Amino acid sequence: MSWNTGIDYARLLGKSSVRKEVTELYKKAGLSLNKDLAALNRAPRIKADPNAVAWMSTTSSFTGKLAKPQLSIHTIGDPLVPVQTESALRRAVTAAGSASLLRQAYVDNAGHCTFSPAEQLAALHTLEDRLTTGNWHGTDPASLNARATAADPTTPARYITYRPTPYLRPYDLAHPADRR
Repeated sequence: MSWNTGIDYARLLGKSSVRKEVTELYKKAGLSLNKDLAALNRAPRIKADPNAVAWMSTTSSFTGKLAKPQLSIHTIGDPLVPVQTESALRRAVTAAGSASLLRQAYVDNAGHCTFSPAEQLAALHTLEDRLTTGNWHGTDPASLNARATAADPTTPARYITYRPTPYLRPYDLAHPADRR
């Protein structure tokens, strides 16, 4: 479920967290980024299929309406599910009034869900504590790393302070632009 009506690829790249990297790679390769962006902007547009959007909206979009506490952990170098989806999740949860139920933590690693078993245990025990006590404690990187190290002192704990950049394309129902 995706579309590109109303998308200006040059403007999108200008807002992107990887703009500098893309620009430098184009220079290094001796290619014209402006020419490629212009070609993308001239390409035919694909409109959203209303049935696909409706189906995905009920099965796969962030409503932000959390009923139970959620601790979301994400690697900062995930090529499958970009870390920016966490900003879309935060936006939806905040708009729905469920922010008190959400905590997010980030692991300094590449790959999709490439958390060590100790990092997973740290997150699990932190969520269990929230369910038991009714309060969030220890969701900061130092606390999560201490828990991970206690679970396995032989593996480096890699939780870090991180704030993902905004997700630039339509993604969740809480964002007015995503209802196009």
